[in-house]
Amino acid sequence: SCTYHLTSSGNSYAFFDFWNRQDLLIDGQGAIIERAINAPEKGVLAFFQSQNITLKNLTIRGGKATTGYGLGGGLWFFRTTARVENVKLLNNTANTGGGLQVEHGDSQVTLVNSVLADNVAQEQGAAIFATGGMTIQNSTIVDGSGNPLFTYPGNTHQTLKVTSGTTAIYGGGGNATSTGSLSWGNTTGLT
Repeated sequence: SCTYHLTSSGNSYAFFDFWNRQDLLIDGQGAIIERAINAPEKGVLAFFQSQNITLKNLTIRGGKATTGYGLGGGLWFFRTTARVENVKLLNNTANTGGGLQVEHGDSQVTLVNSVLADNVAQEQGAAIFATGGMTIQNSTIVDGSGNPLFTYPGNTHQTLKVTSGTTAIYGGGGNATSTGSLSWGNTTGLT
């Protein structure tokens, strides 16, 4: 597989911002995208007002969204529908949503056969911070930052569904905090 080191970026929210995209497929074919140690403090990929996005077969690591908005160290979705399949989000950091951020009630993200590990949030959601809809299937979430793995301050119109063999191992911050609707089914390590 190929490794891409992100060293600089322009005036954007993340290293790569995608605005108003429709039916976009990004198949990394096993590639690794990582932020270089001395690169600007930004998340790796951000999708804004986009529909039917598919990300698959990709590793995203080392994102550091701790300046500016500080959202989504690995991935940030705003008013976007997306499927994230066979993706590893590793060692990413953000103010909220260390691994990924799903923002706005119009968003719906499905995470399938993926791994989130060793992500850190300085405020909330070491692995995931979601204010939009989120479904997690057959995925593994391992974090030890002391923050809850999931932070879901959703409303009654959105649901976080965690199903189909998902495993979560946490490092002391608790598994989930929520003011929205949570649905747990066929999971390991989630309460």
